[in-house]
Amino acid sequence: MGETMEQKSIKGERFGAALIDYMIFSFIGSIPAVAFIPLVGFEAFLGWFLNSSFDDVPENFVLYSILTAITTLIIGLILYVLIPTNKNGQTLGKMMLKIKAVTLDNQNPSIAIHALRAIMLWSAYLNIPLLLLLPVNYFASSLLMSGVGFMTGALTLVSAIMILANQDGRGLHDNLAKTRVVSTVIPVFDDVLDQKYDSKEDFLADFDDDDPWNK
Repeated sequence: MGETMEQKSIKGERFGAALIDYMIFSFIGSIPAVAFIPLVGFEAFLGWFLNSSFDDVPENFVLYSILTAITTLIIGLILYVLIPTNKNGQTLGKMMLKIKAVTLDNQNPSIAIHALRAIMLWSAYLNIPLLLLLPVNYFASSLLMSGVGFMTGALTLVSAIMILANQDGRGLHDNLAKTRVVSTVIPVFDDVLDQKYDSKEDFLADFDDDDPWNK
């Protein structure tokens, strides 16, 4: 059986919501990077940033990096985990585009499941242990973090391709977390309905004009 009507209708919304969430996270997540610059000193920070020399890391730069990483992760957990846990499976982007993440039996996932399916935070999860290496070897730790970022970026691309290619419209993170994304507007069609109706209009045509499904 091919894609359901709902799956066909929300793939665009999924990517749109992901983009909105990413822009919100990028904007808010950049605040700690700026707010903690006084720990290093603006001139020292700018000089290091322009030269990017790992042999001459400014004083307190390790502390700056650790605080920035941890604070950014906390912001990500609020946006991608706490908000959807308390808002019926919806991030801010999903709220705007009227979709939500649910378990395979259409329940709001637990906080642990939301944390698992938050693919944008995978690199942050993996980088937390690497922060312990920063005081020992800043260069090696930074190199490993870059590798983690590249790997999780590749997994994000794979997940996007899976959403487009798979009949069930589920990405890598959906499969790992055993979740899916559905519309909050379009009814969820099970296999029987999907076999019976060729389109949403055919489904709605079976109901009277006064029926709430047909509004």
